[in-house]
Amino acid sequence: MAEAAGRMNRYPDMAAVELRERLARHLGVTTDEVAVGPGSVGVLQQIITGLCDAGDEVVFAWRSFEAYPILVELAGARPVRIPLDDT
Repeated sequence: MAEAAGRMNRYPDMAAVELRERLARHLGVTTDEVAVGPGSVGVLQQIITGLCDAGDEVVFAWRSFEAYPILVELAGARPVRIPLDDT
């Protein structure tokens, strides 16, 4: 605790450089191939925003993860819900 106290007031590295470098080494990929974020929703938003353009359609099973339609609409794409049923 005493050792960490001198760093507790600092914001973390927004690009997570050290984490991405270590993960890349461990996985045998480049740092450009490693995405990190503040949880699954943050990473999913990065992926959807990076891959979808206005007017694109994103298909997903529904009812499922509540964030899917929200993130798709934020990216300007159109959510396409496919019902989960017995057919």
